[in-house]
Amino acid sequence: LFGDFITSQMRRLLPEYAEFSPPPGPLFQPGRRIRVGYVSNRFTANAVTFYMANRLFHHDPATFEIQVFALGSAQDGMTEMLAKKCDRFVRLDNQGDYATMASIIRDSALDILVYADIGMGISTYLLAGMRLAPIQVALLGHASTTGLPTVDAFFSSEVEPPQAQLQYREKLFRLPNVGSSQIIPPGLKGEAVAALSREQLGIPPQAFLFVSCANGMKHIPERDFIWQEILRRAPNAWILVKPFSPGDYDRQLVERMRKAGERAGAPDRIRYIAGVDGHKGVFNLLATADVQLDTFPFNGWTTTIEAICLALPTVTQEGGGYRSRLGAGFLRAMGIEEGIAATEEEYIAWAVRFANDP
Repeated sequence: LFGDFITSQMRRLLPEYAEFSPPPGPLFQPGRRIRVGYVSNRFTANAVTFYMANRLFHHDPATFEIQVFALGSAQDGMTEMLAKKCDRFVRLDNQGDYATMASIIRDSALDILVYADIGMGISTYLLAGMRLAPIQVALLGHASTTGLPTVDAFFSSEVEPPQAQLQYREKLFRLPNVGSSQIIPPGLKGEAVAALSREQLGIPPQAFLFVSCANGMKHIPERDFIWQEILRRAPNAWILVKPFSPGDYDRQLVERMRKAGERAGAPDRIRYIAGVDGHKGVFNLLATADVQLDTFPFNGWTTTIEAICLALPTVTQEGGGYRSRLGAGFLRAMGIEEGIAATEEEYIAWAVRFANDP
């Protein structure tokens, strides 16, 4: 319904971009490179780029012509790398002018238009609600269908459940394994990561330390009791939460954590961590912990990969949709079944087992 709403509004506002009339003849012609365009407003050093950029860095230049359309003005070293690796880099910094952006993309005569992160910003959702290329594809974004009739394919992975096509409006393509060759974030590749001291955090040296660095909005209130139960059943356990969600989410989360700790009779053993900035600070925090607690029903992607890179075990719960199967997919890709839960009770049991049996 939301996808139909978006496309109907874009058809009303910019009807000239509602349909696409390809030139006569076959779309893919022998001897001509396939023109692929990538669109995002997050082509910087962040989770979206770490997830998708290797597709661009390692494409076959004899087969593909790559164009990148960067929405907005954000730029850093990763943006410069992307610009060097593609055939054409286009900056679309007037995100309110959809007619101009649509015109530039359509006039690029693409064969395939790839949206890296539909759902993580309004601009890409509205652009994807138009028909700017013969084939339009969605990558991970928020790990669920875009709902848009104008998006033809969704690139997912073998992590999907057997009947996953029923959950997508797009045609679902299951790429091998977890579906991506992740870029290791700066600060983890070839550099030593220094753990924070327990003393510095005010935590006993022998405590068993759980950590979560997921976005605060992924910590849903219905699962606050899990923190309470872990603290109650594992007297040596502490939980640190460092969310990436400034504003009201954080304030509400701190209050919920306080109440969960009080109900467990351990108000001091659950902590909200502030003042940890940048990749390096997060890695230092992860290196301090013993186990990562994954979120549910929206598992972590980059947060879990970063924990794995630091050899940090993970407790995760597996559900029936893509976004709730990521953690289990990462672990199984490494041949690990420990820590994968099917229910909330199993999730608690795995956490307590790790805490009580080093």
